[in-house]
Amino acid sequence: MNAKLEEGMYKERFAFEADFRLMIRNAKTYNMPGTFAYNETLALESVFDKIRSLYFSRNPFSYHLNRLGTHQ
Repeated sequence: MNAKLEEGMYKERFAFEADFRLMIRNAKTYNMPGTFAYNETLALESVFDKIRSLYFSRNPFSYHLNRLGTHQ
């Protein structure tokens, strides 16, 4: 993901979020609950969700476009 960010390969935030969610899903799948890696995954996911929620609360038009499946 870092390489994609540095190369400007994410043209929209939805592609970034899809990769992020895949990374989180994989980390939860391949690390046992209670381990450091699993717990850090939960923490990272929580922070991401809070920031995403804050963004959409401040940009309601973007939230509605997201809910409609229309990407900016």
